[in-house]
Amino acid sequence: MRARLLIGAGFAAGYVLGARAGRARYDAILGTVRRLKDDPSLQGTAGLLQAQVAGAVVTTKRVIGGTVAGVGGHASGAGNPPTGEPRSDPGPPTRTGSGGNR
Repeated sequence: MRARLLIGAGFAAGYVLGARAGRARYDAILGTVRRLKDDPSLQGTAGLLQAQVAGAVVTTKRVIGGTVAGVGGHASGAGNPPTGEPRSDPGPPTRTGSGGNR
């Protein structure tokens, strides 16, 4: 309940401050955003970050694909472990304890 109240208060404060700032402040903020978007150094940094994220995605897909293939192709619906490779995983983890606080 408290979180909802804080979110509502934040929204109301933002609305009031935004309304008081008016169109001139909106245009100033928009101009700053456009200027930053066209900045060559910022574009270079964004390109570098995009390349790093793409590399991380490829690595993650390879790791996840290897994990799924190691389970025996169950994610693809094959149902049978690969021939010549014994299944070594113990199955899904089990939870212990009282179930936590809710």
